[in-house]
Amino acid sequence: MVDYSRRTFGSGAIGALAAMSSTSPEARPLTELRPTSSGEAQPTGASPADPFASGLKPEDDFALTGPVPGVPQMIETFNLWLYDGARDICYNTSPHLHEGTCRALATVFLPGGRILRRHNGDDDRFDNPRRFGSRYVQYECVEPYRRWIYRLKDVPMIETSDAEVAAGGMTSDQPSRRVSAEIHLKTLSPAWIMGSLLPECAKLNRIQAGFWMGSRLPSGPSPLTRRYEQLAQGEGVITVDGEEFAFKGSGMRAHVRGVRDTHGMPGHYWASAVFPSGKGFAVVGYQQPDGTTLYHEGYVWQDRKVYPVRNVWVPPMDRLPRSAPYTLSLHSEALGSIRIDGQDMHAFVWSTQGWAGGGSDQMKPVYGLDPNAPLVLKQAPARYEWDGETGFGMRETSGGLPT
Repeated sequence: MVDYSRRTFGSGAIGALAAMSSTSPEARPLTELRPTSSGEAQPTGASPADPFASGLKPEDDFALTGPVPGVPQMIETFNLWLYDGARDICYNTSPHLHEGTCRALATVFLPGGRILRRHNGDDDRFDNPRRFGSRYVQYECVEPYRRWIYRLKDVPMIETSDAEVAAGGMTSDQPSRRVSAEIHLKTLSPAWIMGSLLPECAKLNRIQAGFWMGSRLPSGPSPLTRRYEQLAQGEGVITVDGEEFAFKGSGMRAHVRGVRDTHGMPGHYWASAVFPSGKGFAVVGYQQPDGTTLYHEGYVWQDRKVYPVRNVWVPPMDRLPRSAPYTLSLHSEALGSIRIDGQDMHAFVWSTQGWAGGGSDQMKPVYGLDPNAPLVLKQAPARYEWDGETGFGMRETSGGLPT
């Protein structure tokens, strides 16, 4: 158990690997602690001002505005997933930053199975690390690790639907809707730095998994690189062709900085949600089509404490037009077995020939479900049930053909 009323993380996977020699995530603190003038323990190197920073500096939450000497492949992403389950509206944006240029994609899920999409592109330059974006998708950091504002600026978007995507592909790639939005986000949990909770994950992040996540350099882990995410809630208005939709969603924000190489990467799963009581969870992992897991890490957030979890069972990627209900089976040293039942409410699907390496995105995909494609990726707003509570968030899965 990590109590965030008293302590924070260290500097990420490097510090975690040095700090944890036991296979138990709760065998010792994640960082070495030192007393402060108030008598309260604080981790060495962490900022006592904001435990949500998990020991990172405020500027670590900002964007790089130019090239990193000697690392031309360095990229950043700032993924955002928020789902308003009561209104059945989901907001997802993902900027990709490289040497002071930003391109971005955006997806808005609306009631009735409508899906609005802007594909990755619309490059634009920026020089402010706290305000950046593509031509249409804008990000603004109000307070590092705490508050952000997200905007869509009259974006031309393609309209498709759950039914069309499930049937094999979008029939039109021409924008037919204009979408604007302003979402004010508040984070609910500290930055979870991948590899900082479980010693085996710290080790894997030093090798191939760090490339898959895009959270290391070719030479190895670096203080400049990391992948972290936070549970969050956002509220605002989404406007589609002049029609306003009030929005209040929950989910997560993520920040990845490093060099990505997806050679050898199998399928993956990624899920998180927030519940009315304030608790939440997040898990991530890589697994083969048969469900064999190569990397798994996660946590539950409860009573303002982080409890590291191992993923006992997470269902592998399926190729059904609509995923069946599923169960996430997790285990915490402190809390024991945890069962969370999920249901994807909608899905945007990519079908492609495989992952491309060398820091690039996927090979050119077909936007729709091709059951015979070598690789399929699903992005879904999701509803979860945990100990009688209903929460909302996201699930993303990918996988190759079953063997």
